[in-house]
Amino acid sequence: MKNKRLKTVMTGMLAGALVISGFGIGGSTQKAKAANTELNLNGKYHAALGIQTSNEKWYNRFAYFGKENNDTYGTDKYAKLISGDDTTDGTFNDVDIEGNGTYTVSLTDADFQGETSISQLHIATDIPGKDKNDKINFTDIKVTVNDKDIVTFDSPFYEAEKYNEDGVVIVLANHWRPKLISLLEEKGVKEDAENGYNWLNGTGKENISVTFTVSGFNYNKGETPSEEPDIIDFSPAAAVGTKKTVSGNSYVVTKSDKKTGTVTLVTGKKTAAKITVPGSVTIGDYSYKVTEIKASAFAGNKKLTSVKIGKNVTKIGDKAFNGCAKLGTIDLSANTSLTSVGKNAVKGVSAKCIVKAPKSKKAAYKKLFAGKGVKVTVK
Repeated sequence: MKNKRLKTVMTGMLAGALVISGFGIGGSTQKAKAANTELNLNGKYHAALGIQTSNEKWYNRFAYFGKENNDTYGTDKYAKLISGDDTTDGTFNDVDIEGNGTYTVSLTDADFQGETSISQLHIATDIPGKDKNDKINFTDIKVTVNDKDIVTFDSPFYEAEKYNEDGVVIVLANHWRPKLISLLEEKGVKEDAENGYNWLNGTGKENISVTFTVSGFNYNKGETPSEEPDIIDFSPAAAVGTKKTVSGNSYVVTKSDKKTGTVTLVTGKKTAAKITVPGSVTIGDYSYKVTEIKASAFAGNKKLTSVKIGKNVTKIGDKAFNGCAKLGTIDLSANTSLTSVGKNAVKGVSAKCIVKAPKSKKAAYKKLFAGKGVKVTVK
């Protein structure tokens, strides 16, 4: 199989390949999104060995944590060497990381069915922080294959892609990582296969292990940690005043909270004919409800013909649509939250402007829009 085709195949395979996360992490508070961001320094975590061969059968076990990016998570193929629908012998020995200390993950008695080269080797963990975790340190990382010491890393080479969003990943070999290839060459380990490293015999009963030392927790291996969580959040909620532009509309954070954060739409896209104000927008790792359309947000948009307002908007500010002469539809059909419409909010809109309202809110919304500019029809 040629390199060019291989990269295409791997892109597709990796897009759906991340594993394990069914373990409970003591003391962690629930996140607003799937990304794993909260580290408990008194917590218990896990590590697993990931591998992919690269001759013909391409046996693999992508050991990344997180259901979101791994279609083998929770299945009987999670801890097996697989190639499509085929599996081969081999036992993966994952490990619980319980405090500072030295740990080993391994694959024992593997039958690689003639495969001799490795394109990928990594340690996946569910320790939060992606490649930005500067609290938990990994040192003395040693790769051994069939009782032969292959390479030792004083410090880790981190995976910096989406596949580590649910845990720190240490990459030990990867045919598609030029910087890592160069690092290994500096250590005297050169690629000697078309797509990787000839580290295997290709026969049965092969063994691969990676030993590493962890530090940075509040307790050591063998000790009982405090039951009180000690949380470090690597992705805090956006601060009040943080700005974000989405689809041409500008928003500002009005409440900073990972679960109940809110934003105001402050400036609408001035050249758009159709606008959707969503129920929420994403900033960083969290979702923020859009609860307000600020005063004059869309004022003077001569092209605007329709606007659809999301379910969480409670307030439309003064002159929000002032001078939008072509605005003929304000769609609030999915919104039952609106409680305030500001002065002259619909002044200068089309004389035929219609406000679409939920049946239960028609009377209330008719009152809200009354005297706010053009006499709109609420239906």
